[in-house]
Amino acid sequence: MDVEYFKKQLGNVFVAAAIPRPVELRLIRVREGEEDFETSHVSFTLTFANPSEERLSPGIYQLTSEDGLEFAYVPLIPVARTVPVQQYLAEFP
Repeated sequence: MDVEYFKKQLGNVFVAAAIPRPVELRLIRVREGEEDFETSHVSFTLTFANPSEERLSPGIYQLTSEDGLEFAYVPLIPVARTVPVQQYLAEFP
């Protein structure tokens, strides 16, 4: 996964393949970590939000972007819930 792609998607909606029905999540923040100088890899964290009544359980989800790209095995962890919004973190070390 490429942090530069997600930076361009700030504010856009991703659909999580959840059961019993898909859930829409808006990308609200992209935070970059430190670069690993041996591999040039940059870790990053994504923050998504959606209405709190459509809450997802912590887990691994497939996300589909507005432009149709699919991302398998995205770990989503609910973190902040302030009615009417639930936030989720996805970390990519």
